[in-house]
Amino acid sequence: GSSKTLISFGLIIRGQTTIIIENREAISVFEIFDTDLNDAIEKKQKNQEEYDKGIFYYNTKNFQKAILSFQQVLDSHPEDLIASLYLKRAKYFQKNESPPDWEFIEVPEE
Repeated sequence: GSSKTLISFGLIIRGQTTIIIENREAISVFEIFDTDLNDAIEKKQKNQEEYDKGIFYYNTKNFQKAILSFQQVLDSHPEDLIASLYLKRAKYFQKNESPPDWEFIEVPEE
């Protein structure tokens, strides 16, 4: 997962999303969590594989599997705000059709 790849740079991170800001190129956004409490860091690292699966399923519009993955992460670490946010989004898109031009790139609202 992302945290394993980039931990050598002195940061513990995990991938989140890709966004476009002001009609420019898409950029990837990561969560840096090496400043979290040790317990939270351990839980996020323990759940990294399932979190990455959830992100993959979400990005490929497989919202049912994304929901299962993020729920599994939250069962182990209920305080994981990012997993909670993605669970909420996946549930929304499971009930409401995703945009036809879905490319798992978010455009922030102004």
